[in-house]
Amino acid sequence: MKDHHKIKGFWILVALTLVSLLFTNVPLTPKYGMETTNTKITFRSIGTAQNILLDDNPSFTTPTLLPLREPIPLEPGTYYWKTTGMSLVTTFTILSHTALTIEQKEDNYEVSNKGNVPLDIETKQEGLLTGSFVINTKGKLQLQLDKETEIKGVQRNEK
Repeated sequence: MKDHHKIKGFWILVALTLVSLLFTNVPLTPKYGMETTNTKITFRSIGTAQNILLDDNPSFTTPTLLPLREPIPLEPGTYYWKTTGMSLVTTFTILSHTALTIEQKEDNYEVSNKGNVPLDIETKQEGLLTGSFVINTKGKLQLQLDKETEIKGVQRNEK
């Protein structure tokens, strides 16, 4: 009789495991702990969920409801996400990336922000500040510069 209870208990455990697997969503991408400079993130999971909850804190005190499988534009930072319904929580980080290109045109220079954060740009001649500009992400400036002008770009601190 004891063996009968063990077998019955085993099958109940198997049934509960299968039921919980049917209703549990497993986040796939972005993977736990991933770091990227890409600011468009596509969320994918295994399960029946159609949406995710995204927040900048693990307690999900101010979550945003977003669709799965669609690219979502996000700012650099650390995020926590899970699918709606029963789900694991995972985290990823979008790193700030600064990149400045300078291209000589016929009568000026084109300065472009190729990074994922706004840049403060300074121009100097002989160590003296001659200009100060802001270039937003994917932004460009046309500047009249001579060959002795120094150009420096740093991440804009907006906080």
